[in-house]
Amino acid sequence: MWREVEQEAVYTLREAIVTAGVKIHVIEHRIKDLISLIGKAASKSHDYPLKEIKDIVGLRVVTLFLSDLPKIDAIISNELLIISKDDKTTGDDSAVGYRSVHYICTFKPEYSGPRYKKIAGEQFEVQVRTLCMHAWSAVSHYIEYKGDWDVPKELVGSLKALSGLFHIADSQFEQFSQAREKYRQITDLKKSALTKVDLESVFSFLQENYKERRQVKKPDLSSFVHELSQINITSIEQLKETIAEGQSKLDDIESISHTKFGALGMARVCLAMASAEYRQFKYKKTSNKELVNLFSGKST
Repeated sequence: MWREVEQEAVYTLREAIVTAGVKIHVIEHRIKDLISLIGKAASKSHDYPLKEIKDIVGLRVVTLFLSDLPKIDAIISNELLIISKDDKTTGDDSAVGYRSVHYICTFKPEYSGPRYKKIAGEQFEVQVRTLCMHAWSAVSHYIEYKGDWDVPKELVGSLKALSGLFHIADSQFEQFSQAREKYRQITDLKKSALTKVDLESVFSFLQENYKERRQVKKPDLSSFVHELSQINITSIEQLKETIAEGQSKLDDIESISHTKFGALGMARVCLAMASAEYRQFKYKKTSNKELVNLFSGKST
């Protein structure tokens, strides 16, 4: 039964997070082993451990940024029935400084059918924390201090400083995330065609202007941005004009090859046709005819 609870809970949250478009680091999950279950039952003096222990099944959602915590909170509220919530992300200035949000959940009553028959009403725990919180939790776990009472006085100051660094890192990542989002808005090419060339601006340019072509993934785009920097194309306007110059040759090549290039391949073909400098840098060829034969035979 617990395996079914674990699988359904993971599936429910993963699908909802993907649908909401929230990027996370990972969803971890586990079922308490028998030794851990016996130990917890003994330490808490449970008479009916299988009913009283609520985290036999446990999930952990590790987010990237602090601002993702309320987004995951909303998803959990929408998809699951929350029995209790314990927010440990604020107000803890101890040396160990554990931070996380803990939810005890069950499946909503309206979830019915054969797949829910065995698991209806069963409770499980969902922990939500940022990547920095997760890292500090892992470090403090290996240090093996459960609380300030365990820490030698000579080490309290150093441990608090270390905990503070992770907290500051969380804040800095959040500031970076917000600044990046503002920059994306600035690089909206509908507002400014003179945006400087970088990964974000070129990605936006290709997405906005070539929606009918297969879109490129950012990791694959990095080398192209580097190529542009090597031939002194420094603005989106320059890139746009150079692609336009090579457009007619691109049309000929696609007609001959019966191939429609993706957005990145299209940009490279147009630049090779229009820019001798790019042609020499990227393909080590000086003849347009040679490149037409090359591009007509295979896509880039």
